[in-house]
Amino acid sequence: MAASYFKIEEKLNDASNFATWRARLDLILEENGVMKYVQGQVVEPPENANISAKSKYKKGEIKAKKIIIDPRQDRPITYVSKMKKSKEMYDKLIGMYEINNLSQIITLKSQLRDIKMNKFECITA
Repeated sequence: MAASYFKIEEKLNDASNFATWRARLDLILEENGVMKYVQGQVVEPPENANISAKSKYKKGEIKAKKIIIDPRQDRPITYVSKMKKSKEMYDKLIGMYEINNLSQIITLKSQLRDIKMNKFECITA
């Protein structure tokens, strides 16, 4: 079994733990020197580039992909495993869980305001 970058409790399950998971992912990518790959700052060398430059780029891409597709991150793997670049994988994962749509936020707030409880109902965690 391959080494995991995430502990079991840090596994990305849904949007509820996305913020902490993303912070951890960003730190792991930075620590391993591949954050520039997922940010798109490192571009693939042209066909006529030397072998060492191509090899270095490929190793960085593979390392970034391995971190993004962590063995304990079961659910997201199916959505991003077919993508060719680590930047595409990272952007897709972030887009899946991050709420950027203002109308979605307003709708959720409205739904929360409209929830009515009876006098003796309990809120369970």
